[in-house]
Amino acid sequence: MIGAWIALQFLWPLPGPITLTGSYGEVRGELFHTGIDLGVGERLGTVPVLAAGKGYVSRIRVSHKGFGKVLYVSHPEGYTTVYGHLSHFAPRGEALVESLQTQAQRFEVEKYLKPGEWPVAPGETLGWAGNSGYSFGPHLHFEVRTKDQKPLCPLLYLPPLRDTIPPVFLRLAVRALTPSSHIEGWGGLRLLSFFQLRCQASQRLYVCRETLRVGGAIGLECSAADRQAPTSAWLGLARLTLKDTKGLVLFQARWETLDFDWHRFLRWYRDYPFQQIYRVGLARLYELPPQATVPWTQGKGILLIPPDSLVTVVLEAQDFGGNTAQIRLTLRGDKPKESLAPRRPLDPKSLWSIEDGLLLANRPLRLPWGAIVRPETPLPLGGQLPDTLYDESGRGRPTYLRAYLRPGCRDTLTLSPECQLYFFEGNIGDTLYFRAIPLETPYGPGWLLGDPYVPLRFPASLRWRVAGRPQAYPLLRPWNGGTWSPITEARRYGDVWHIPFTTAGAYVMYEDTVPPTIRPLKRAGPFYLVAIQDLGSGVAAHTIQVRSEKRKLFPEYYEPQAILYLPVKEGRRFWIEASDRVGNRTQRLVHF
Repeated sequence: MIGAWIALQFLWPLPGPITLTGSYGEVRGELFHTGIDLGVGERLGTVPVLAAGKGYVSRIRVSHKGFGKVLYVSHPEGYTTVYGHLSHFAPRGEALVESLQTQAQRFEVEKYLKPGEWPVAPGETLGWAGNSGYSFGPHLHFEVRTKDQKPLCPLLYLPPLRDTIPPVFLRLAVRALTPSSHIEGWGGLRLLSFFQLRCQASQRLYVCRETLRVGGAIGLECSAADRQAPTSAWLGLARLTLKDTKGLVLFQARWETLDFDWHRFLRWYRDYPFQQIYRVGLARLYELPPQATVPWTQGKGILLIPPDSLVTVVLEAQDFGGNTAQIRLTLRGDKPKESLAPRRPLDPKSLWSIEDGLLLANRPLRLPWGAIVRPETPLPLGGQLPDTLYDESGRGRPTYLRAYLRPGCRDTLTLSPECQLYFFEGNIGDTLYFRAIPLETPYGPGWLLGDPYVPLRFPASLRWRVAGRPQAYPLLRPWNGGTWSPITEARRYGDVWHIPFTTAGAYVMYEDTVPPTIRPLKRAGPFYLVAIQDLGSGVAAHTIQVRSEKRKLFPEYYEPQAILYLPVKEGRRFWIEASDRVGNRTQRLVHF
């Protein structure tokens, strides 16, 4: 097990064999997973969740999002354990939540408790594992936190699990880090081929098939994951280490303690542009410029190999059980090139792109001021915004470049009389050449905004005026495809929609005139399931009203799958009313 065992050990919060389906420190989208996930199969509301130690329930919360139905237990040693995505609470918790919901007349409630209100003993049932909140299958999310609510690795505080499966390397890449760096004469990124040499009980060894010639500053990137029987789920790692053959650590990323504020550094640690295009996460094993220091990493990791010399480095992945996987990579040094190393757009489907301030092209293109960009000679733009690029036949292609934004700046970009985009100070982490393309979509006119190559650190604000259109609602289709979906975080103030903008993609205002549909499904554990769906602005969960034959209810509406959970104990007939986010309303009597 990684690190020394903590003297205090909690009990596992589920009975029977433990199945780990999600690990601490995993990167999920643009967030860290700050706990562990324990699988319960498809058993909804039937597997008891147990207190991991002595203490008291200090907080109870019920929400349509996040952890859904969640309990926080404070322990005498100062730690807090968190139990998320419960289907329902123990009788004491259910009575408390029912009282709070009746008083507030809504589903979402929260209460902080005093030490004597709900004391718990180790192993006491707190509730049952479920699928509430933002979840995609019945399981328990479990966390261990410090006094100041920083998440720790729960696996260091729980009895050890048997783990004899070493991690697996999935991809390895070399990236040229400066304009004069190159890999076999080329800039940009190159994926490497490697094979497994042997696999023992606790160690896996890989070897690269080729010895690359590199010049200038380069860095390594990789994707690796772990597995643990009996599940086939991919899990996160405890450490990633880059070292030389003598064991000197050049770079290390390690996860034993996280901070919720650290989410914003993920776009510097992950190769986000590559991930956006290819849907593959690559971790950088080198430090970006000083302003982009990542708090869970140590070392520079930048490789400078003298010309005509051979250098071997070792990349090691380690899981929380102490199992390791290693890749050995040998590189041959070369002289840096005085001119810009040849680079092409990251996305091979693109004719051109702008990366790191360089205009890249897959074939020769002429700019309005006469400069020419070729695949072998990228062009520094220096803040200039070419509105058109011309091919060899003289045909012009509009770029739709609207703004050049520098790190730390704030700016307002006017797209049309109805649309403005506000960039706040500090939310641009890299130089951004911003594109905005007008669109005609099945839902009406819209905009294709942004570029997946350069992300924002936190949201900008798209302001869209919709005077005289009470049923207009913003939809988004991400740059990399997918379906149109409502932007649930958008807020309307008078005639103006305020839309948080972080995702590059197509934005449109949809005129929603169709009410939601209500359709009974089946029974699952202690619940009846009802689908409440809307193809436009989406169901507004807070508007759902339910009455059983006995009383008014405040059941959970599970947003990811648009399902309402009705307690079986309340009978078989329910009166349901729901509306979408622009006010279209539906009523129905449902009978099971």
